[in-house]
Amino acid sequence: MAEAEKGRLERFKSELCGVGLVFLSAFLFISFWSYHVDDPSFFSRGVEKVQNYGGVVGAYLSAVFFQGFGLSSFLIFVLLFLAAGYKLFRKDNLVKGRSRGWLLVRSLGISALVILSSVFCSLVRTEMVWRGVRAKSGGWVGYLLAKFIVGLFSPAGAFGLVIFLLLMSLVLGFNLSLSQMAKALLDSWYVVLDWLTEIFQRWRQKRRREEEVLEQKRRLESLKSREEPKIIEPSLSPEEQSQRETAATPAPQQGKLGFMPGNYSLPSLKLLDAIATNRKPVDKESILLRSRLLEKKLLDFGVAGEVVEVLPGPVITMYEYKPASGVKLKHIANLADDLACALSALSVRIIAPLPGKGVVGIEIPNQERETVSLKELFASSAYQNLKSMLPLALGKNIVGEPFVIDLRKAPHLLVAGATGSGKSVSLNAMIMSVLFRSTPDQVRMLHIDPKRLELSTYEGIPHLLHSVISEPKEAAAALKWAVAEMERRYGVLAQYGVRNIDAYNRLVAEA
Repeated sequence: MAEAEKGRLERFKSELCGVGLVFLSAFLFISFWSYHVDDPSFFSRGVEKVQNYGGVVGAYLSAVFFQGFGLSSFLIFVLLFLAAGYKLFRKDNLVKGRSRGWLLVRSLGISALVILSSVFCSLVRTEMVWRGVRAKSGGWVGYLLAKFIVGLFSPAGAFGLVIFLLLMSLVLGFNLSLSQMAKALLDSWYVVLDWLTEIFQRWRQKRRREEEVLEQKRRLESLKSREEPKIIEPSLSPEEQSQRETAATPAPQQGKLGFMPGNYSLPSLKLLDAIATNRKPVDKESILLRSRLLEKKLLDFGVAGEVVEVLPGPVITMYEYKPASGVKLKHIANLADDLACALSALSVRIIAPLPGKGVVGIEIPNQERETVSLKELFASSAYQNLKSMLPLALGKNIVGEPFVIDLRKAPHLLVAGATGSGKSVSLNAMIMSVLFRSTPDQVRMLHIDPKRLELSTYEGIPHLLHSVISEPKEAAAALKWAVAEMERRYGVLAQYGVRNIDAYNRLVAEA
């Protein structure tokens, strides 16, 4: 208990001493900073009103130290502040247990540090202006010692001697090692050098970006008089136009279709809803404005170039952008999200470059989407001229042309998307594409609908091998049968030496 009480008492004394040193160092700093020659001191009577923030005591103290050591007086504040921090945050006692010789050496070293600092200030600059009055920068002590040393040595020799003595005073006063000091100074120099290098690199990058922006602005001014981008509007062939006009008549009420074998007839296009004839024409002014806006936004991101061609489509519009020389395509490809935000678009797709062209394709969704009619797709030449019993009318491409593929060339399909994105519409369009082209003798289907809602409308059509399957066990059995049938057909094709079902059908017809 006694040892614990003694330890707490020692700690309390140390903290009390540290707090006292903090206040003393702060008082000295305020007094030194507010030193004024006209205040009363040991060297002058001064005026009645004391201007020093430390009062009369501060005025006398600051006069003694400033007149004696000049700017080196602030070093006393620094030393006291460091001593206060040591007393507050270090557990060991700085003085207790030390020999008198150790204390004497440290005191001489610190005193020499203050004096030699004042000499160094006098060597750098003899006088300075403080509060509007000329004063000795190193005080009278520094001034006289500097004058004496310069009289013995040259100014250069005086500088070298004072710097050497300053290092020695640091070694004596703080028990430092010259090698450790040199290493610390070298590490600090590297840190400062790295910091300056980083600042210089940032300045160069900023300067380069400013120069690029100015160059691109000048280039944009020179491009204002260029030709407008070419707008390619989707056109219809004469056959499609006549089919569109014929198909635009109101759809009659659907009657009963003959599903008896041998009497099956393909459904007519008249059964589908009429094609909308009030399609809005291409707004050239809006497209030109959007082209200029796209060029400006890309220029803001540091990419110069021009829109050379525009392909407006029913859902998206393709802008063919020709970048200026020296622009990297990778830089453009990484700007999709930034362009979508700048143009207030849902999304932007960048194709860099467009295959077979020296331009970059930028697809931007239209503000008003056009409805794509199934009847229009079935009436198109792309669907009518496709020689296949498994055509799939998927919609329109970016230039508004009907897009139809042959299922035989794409035997594996995966349709995915968020709720409401059009998966069911796409699936119904695929099924209808086959039903409007092929008879039940040519194509048979197997429908599996676990939801019981999507494919129930096709119940009873003659193309179905089985009623619409909704139970998982029945679906598994149906898929096993389909795999077995596929293997059987592979065997038949191999037996007759043909590669596909079309060659097999031709072989059977010729026989």
